[in-house]
Amino acid sequence: GSEIEGIVKRESSKVMSYRAQQTALIHAVELLDKYAPAKSKLLSAKPELEVDVLLEDAEQEAALKLAASIAAGDEQIKRLAAEQSRLRGVAEALAPWKTLDMPLETEGTERCSVIMGSLPAKVSAGEVEAAIGAATEEAELFVVSEDKSQRYILIVCLRQELAAVQEALRPFSFSAASLGGMKGTAAQCIAEAENAQRECAEQREQAKKNIVD
Repeated sequence: GSEIEGIVKRESSKVMSYRAQQTALIHAVELLDKYAPAKSKLLSAKPELEVDVLLEDAEQEAALKLAASIAAGDEQIKRLAAEQSRLRGVAEALAPWKTLDMPLETEGTERCSVIMGSLPAKVSAGEVEAAIGAATEEAELFVVSEDKSQRYILIVCLRQELAAVQEALRPFSFSAASLGGMKGTAAQCIAEAENAQRECAEQREQAKKNIVD
């Protein structure tokens, strides 16, 4: 009984392995359909084969290697697309600060603090300036840019007045800029992100060619 069970388990394992291989081949053909309508001859007929035919196929190993290569190429394309999307988001987030000629990592000096962030467009800069002025005379507000929904501002104040300035900003729905890890000016960071996007695009095209070839 145990011997028969062992044989059945081995055969079942083989069939599962063959089914997995067949699934890999089907997936590879689907990817070829996606990237190149003219399918590779080595793979085009595989999905229709039954398991017993697949077992006897002399091209099986080459087909599986090609299928694995195609799947790896597709994963690389997905990773590059995700990175492109991230870089696009970085460039868009930095666009309002493009004219600011100050390194984004600047947090101030020993005596001064720098606050960067945005206000709703409906909030006037003058109103915010007046509130900050009431809290401390040692602060200055600069409007960097604005669009339909937001006004992007920079505030310089004495370090010991930082808490008072932050408290004065609270009623105006001020949102601090999230630029952690950025180095250089916004314009420099945008240029770097755009260059990296182009590199990703080139690598994606090369990966697609590798799949098709």
